[in-house]
Amino acid sequence: LVLPMMRSVFVVVFCSCVLAGASALSDHGALTRRAALQKGVFAGVVVPPLAASALAPATAVLSPTTTQQQQQETRVRSELMSGLAGGAAQRIAKDVVLHPFDTVKTRVQRKDFGGTFLSRRALANPYAGVLAPLVVGVPAGALFFGVKDATAALLGGFNEDLVELVTVAVANGPYWLVRSPAELVKVRAQLDDRSNVSGFQLAKDIYQTQGGLPGLYVGAKESYSYALPTDLVKFYVYRKLKTQFKSRVTTNAILKKAALGSLASAAAQLATTPLDVVRTRTMDLQQQSFGGRDHRAALKASEEALSSPPIPARLRAIAADEGLPALWAGLTPKLLRSVVSGALQFGSYEFTKRVFRT
Repeated sequence: LVLPMMRSVFVVVFCSCVLAGASALSDHGALTRRAALQKGVFAGVVVPPLAASALAPATAVLSPTTTQQQQQETRVRSELMSGLAGGAAQRIAKDVVLHPFDTVKTRVQRKDFGGTFLSRRALANPYAGVLAPLVVGVPAGALFFGVKDATAALLGGFNEDLVELVTVAVANGPYWLVRSPAELVKVRAQLDDRSNVSGFQLAKDIYQTQGGLPGLYVGAKESYSYALPTDLVKFYVYRKLKTQFKSRVTTNAILKKAALGSLASAAAQLATTPLDVVRTRTMDLQQQSFGGRDHRAALKASEEALSSPPIPARLRAIAADEGLPALWAGLTPKLLRSVVSGALQFGSYEFTKRVFRT
């Protein structure tokens, strides 16, 4: 009797242990499969639809927002870096090739020049003052396009014209903050009759005799006031031309963009040359630029330039005293320069951005 009872108890206990073990293994297997499914979903592995749907509520809350943020950060970073590279490349190309055009244009715009852009006085020493814009202008150009492209990427989705206005206005601020002293030194060197004067010496003279650091920013306001509408017209016309001729021109894309950039740059310079005349006149301090050493007169002229009347009033004064053609002084060399400048700027910029992205 005892032995059959013991066998019965043993069978019951054994069966209970087997069932308990099977249940535990089943629960562990379910947990393992769920963990594997979660890992597969978050690692981007394709999982069966039934398992994916079970985990969908958790991933739907986190994944889209995170992905959008990462994509925007990547896009902004890419536009910033490619813009820096493209801006530096176009600045180098423009300064090396076009500085002689700029020298002639600056000299012709002087109030008492009294000659043509082909005269010996206009063409002498065409690379005067080229070092300052190269040293300072290249990082400034990189900064301009880096800020412009990154800001445009941040504002993607808004009205294109509004985005362009904001990006150009924002980018020109740091650009001229960096470039203004070098631009002043360049103009003074171009207008100086001394062929052996260095940019460093001119900068030192300006700093010592014309009010220190503020003296190096004579013409900064005028430069910004000239550059802002010029860039707005140039980039607007360029964008519209690209849209207009996108499907009509099948030649090399970079050459096409260079040609369209030439047209856009010429249109911008034709519209804004009067502002450039005012800018040149502001930076042309006669006493200092042409060898004068009257420091009091130079300081007084610098103070007058820094506190000069509003630009519209100066435009009216030039037109009244010298006639309307004086507002477009130097237009011929400016247009010649702008055709080459636009091709170099947009061609090298677009090419560098394309190479940098690949």
